[in-house]
Amino acid sequence: MYVNDNAQIKDKIVIITGSNTGIGKATALQLAKRGGKIYFACRSKERGIKALNEIKEQSGNENLHFLKLDLNSLESVREFAKKFHELENRLDILINNAAVLMPPTEQTVDGFEKIKKIYQSRHLKSFFF
Repeated sequence: MYVNDNAQIKDKIVIITGSNTGIGKATALQLAKRGGKIYFACRSKERGIKALNEIKEQSGNENLHFLKLDLNSLESVREFAKKFHELENRLDILINNAAVLMPPTEQTVDGFEKIKKIYQSRHLKSFFF
Protein backbone atom coordinates (compact mmCIF):
# COMPACT_ATOMS: atom_id res chain seq x y z
CA MET A 1 0.00 0.00 0.00
CA TYR A 2 1.28 3.47 -0.90
CA VAL A 3 0.86 6.34 1.55
CA ASN A 4 1.48 9.88 0.36
CA ASP A 5 3.29 11.54 3.26
CA ASN A 6 2.63 14.97 1.74
CA ALA A 7 -1.15 14.62 1.39
CA GLN A 8 -3.02 17.54 2.94
CA ILE A 9 -6.56 17.65 4.31
CA LYS A 10 -6.62 21.33 5.22
CA ASP A 11 -10.33 21.98 4.67
CA LYS A 12 -11.57 18.58 5.86
CA ILE A 13 -13.58 17.99 9.03
CA VAL A 14 -12.66 14.74 10.79
CA ILE A 15 -14.10 12.77 13.72
CA ILE A 16 -11.94 10.07 15.28
CA THR A 17 -13.44 7.88 17.99
CA GLY A 18 -11.06 6.71 20.69
CA SER A 19 -8.49 9.31 19.66
CA ASN A 20 -6.98 9.60 23.12
CA THR A 21 -4.83 6.45 22.91
CA GLY A 22 -3.33 3.81 20.62
CA ILE A 23 -4.22 3.68 16.95
CA GLY A 24 -6.81 6.43 17.32
CA LYS A 25 -4.26 8.82 18.81
CA ALA A 26 -1.65 7.95 16.16
CA THR A 27 -4.26 8.55 13.45
CA ALA A 28 -5.23 11.88 15.01
CA LEU A 29 -1.59 12.97 15.03
CA GLN A 30 -1.07 12.10 11.37
CA LEU A 31 -4.26 13.84 10.26
CA ALA A 32 -3.52 16.87 12.46
CA LYS A 33 -0.10 17.16 10.78
CA ARG A 34 -1.91 17.23 7.44
CA GLY A 35 -4.01 20.22 8.52
CA GLY A 36 -7.41 18.69 9.21
CA LYS A 37 -9.98 20.03 11.65
CA ILE A 38 -10.02 17.11 14.07
CA TYR A 39 -12.71 16.24 16.61
CA PHE A 40 -11.50 13.95 19.39
CA ALA A 41 -14.49 11.75 20.31
CA CYS A 42 -13.61 10.08 23.62
CA ARG A 43 -15.31 8.76 26.76
CA SER A 44 -12.89 10.45 29.15
CA LYS A 45 -12.75 14.22 28.90
CA GLU A 46 -9.53 14.31 30.93
CA ARG A 47 -7.69 11.79 28.73
CA GLY A 48 -9.18 13.24 25.54
CA ILE A 49 -8.07 16.79 26.33
CA LYS A 50 -4.63 15.53 27.38
CA ALA A 51 -4.18 13.72 24.05
CA LEU A 52 -5.54 16.72 22.14
CA ASN A 53 -3.01 19.05 23.80
CA GLU A 54 -0.14 16.64 23.14
CA ILE A 55 -1.08 16.38 19.48
CA LYS A 56 -1.58 20.13 19.20
CA GLU A 57 1.99 20.59 20.45
CA GLN A 58 3.44 17.86 18.21
CA SER A 59 1.58 18.87 15.05
CA GLY A 60 1.32 22.65 15.38
CA ASN A 61 -2.35 22.32 14.42
CA GLU A 62 -4.56 24.56 16.58
CA ASN A 63 -7.77 23.33 14.92
CA LEU A 64 -8.33 20.39 17.29
CA HIS A 65 -11.53 19.96 19.32
CA PHE A 66 -12.90 17.61 21.97
CA LEU A 67 -16.45 16.25 22.22
CA LYS A 68 -17.37 13.65 24.83
CA LEU A 69 -18.65 10.39 23.36
CA ASP A 70 -19.35 7.10 25.11
CA LEU A 71 -20.21 4.53 22.46
CA ASN A 72 -21.69 2.26 25.10
CA SER A 73 -24.58 4.70 25.51
CA LEU A 74 -26.99 5.56 22.70
CA GLU A 75 -27.91 8.71 24.65
CA SER A 76 -24.27 9.79 24.54
CA VAL A 77 -24.17 9.11 20.79
CA ARG A 78 -27.32 11.22 20.31
CA GLU A 79 -25.90 14.06 22.41
CA PHE A 80 -22.59 13.93 20.54
CA ALA A 81 -24.36 14.03 17.16
CA LYS A 82 -26.52 16.96 18.30
CA LYS A 83 -23.49 18.96 19.49
CA PHE A 84 -21.53 18.15 16.36
CA HIS A 85 -24.40 19.28 14.12
CA GLU A 86 -24.60 22.54 16.07
CA LEU A 87 -20.91 23.16 15.35
CA GLU A 88 -20.55 21.85 11.79
CA ASN A 89 -22.69 21.55 8.68
CA ARG A 90 -20.76 18.61 7.23
CA LEU A 91 -18.41 15.74 8.04
CA ASP A 92 -15.72 14.75 5.55
CA ILE A 93 -13.96 11.90 7.34
CA LEU A 94 -15.29 9.55 10.04
CA ILE A 95 -12.82 7.12 11.59
CA ASN A 96 -14.60 4.54 13.74
CA ASN A 97 -11.65 3.40 15.79
CA ALA A 98 -12.50 0.35 17.90
CA ALA A 99 -9.65 -1.07 19.93
CA VAL A 100 -11.39 -3.94 21.68
CA LEU A 101 -10.29 -7.34 22.91
CA MET A 102 -12.92 -9.79 24.08
CA PRO A 103 -14.09 -8.24 27.35
CA PRO A 104 -15.96 -10.23 29.99
CA THR A 105 -19.71 -10.33 29.49
CA GLU A 106 -21.19 -7.10 30.82
CA GLN A 107 -24.26 -5.04 30.11
CA THR A 108 -24.30 -1.42 28.96
CA VAL A 109 -26.55 1.28 30.41
CA ASP A 110 -29.02 0.51 27.59
CA GLY A 111 -29.20 -3.19 28.57
CA PHE A 112 -27.18 -4.60 25.66
CA GLU A 113 -24.42 -7.15 26.04
CA LYS A 114 -21.29 -5.01 25.97
CA ILE A 115 -19.38 -6.71 23.14
CA LYS A 116 -22.47 -6.72 20.90
CA LYS A 117 -23.11 -3.12 21.83
CA ILE A 118 -19.58 -2.13 20.85
CA TYR A 119 -20.09 -3.39 17.31
CA GLN A 120 -23.68 -2.18 17.11
CA SER A 121 -22.75 1.29 18.30
CA ARG A 122 -19.86 1.53 15.84
CA HIS A 123 -22.36 0.73 13.11
CA LEU A 124 -25.42 2.56 14.42
CA LYS A 125 -23.69 5.84 15.23
CA SER A 126 -22.98 6.38 11.53
CA PHE A 127 -26.69 7.00 11.04
CA PHE A 128 -26.67 9.93 13.48
CA PHE A 129 -24.49 11.90 11.07
